[in-house]
Amino acid sequence: MDNITKETYETIQKLILESEWGRTITNTALYNYLFSEIYEFLEGCNNRDEDNMLEEASDVLMILLYIVIKNTRNSQANLIEELLFRTNKKLHTRYSV
Repeated sequence: MDNITKETYETIQKLILESEWGRTITNTALYNYLFSEIYEFLEGCNNRDEDNMLEEASDVLMILLYIVIKNTRNSQANLIEELLFRTNKKLHTRYSV
């Protein structure tokens, strides 16, 4: 398992299980954060601001990962790896290159 993938997954799990914010944040609040970050990401794209676009894309990804990990019960698998596996599979089955 890639170290950054493992570290990110373990950090999000720890936040969910051990922080007050992680235990009490609702899906609705996370969705609101997600919509806000998507809007900021699109602004960065529209302004052709590469640094801002990458920063906001990382915020969008972080919130998406948080939502998935928080709402998947008792998974022993690294869900980041699972998401990347599914993305890769779609790239190979849905699109021809």
